[in-house]
Amino acid sequence: MNRKIPNPWLSVPAADYEGHMGSPGVRQLEFLSRVFGELVREFGPESLVVLGCATGNGLEHIERGRVRRLVGLDINAEYLEICRKRHAENIPGLELVCADFASFDLESDSIDFVHAALFFEYVDPAAAVEKISRWLKPRGILAVVLQLPSDSCGKVSKTDFESVKVLEPVIHLVDPELFGRLVREHGFSEVRSARETLASGKEFSLGVYRLESAQG
Repeated sequence: MNRKIPNPWLSVPAADYEGHMGSPGVRQLEFLSRVFGELVREFGPESLVVLGCATGNGLEHIERGRVRRLVGLDINAEYLEICRKRHAENIPGLELVCADFASFDLESDSIDFVHAALFFEYVDPAAAVEKISRWLKPRGILAVVLQLPSDSCGKVSKTDFESVKVLEPVIHLVDPELFGRLVREHGFSEVRSARETLASGKEFSLGVYRLESAQG
């Protein structure tokens, strides 16, 4: 009998996820929050989607009354409940959806801004970009953080939080140049790109893309 393998993210407790990502040797929570905050201040979207929003890291940068709709998607219900408790009061338009990305969809031409940090490593990039291009309004923004290969660090940094090790086999790093070509095929132009290396030695690529025209 063909049994569907449970998504490994469902086996990582929220405390372990935050402990790992925020540990002194990783510090990715701090980095990702800063990046999200800078982008929100720069583009000022009224409607946005955060893919893989987890426990809501970065949503503290949302100014009450500035955002009409914020959709947060994650597959882990525990993460989303923590996110709701932390941010629902400050973000009246917060919509948290517990679902797998493959089964999730939104109205066409309805979103100003999509943020996907360390998300494309877990999905089919081509299918995801095609879907996102349908959600975005003309001139809408897609912001992406991709993890880059590292000789000194594995895909998952070593910490005391053993549960996160289940993620290593399912992380598929995405080449930023290939990703850039992919988004151009779906009507995006590059606003800018940059790389940042953390103290841990891990390196990340930030790409910001604007939807100029629909695919085809």
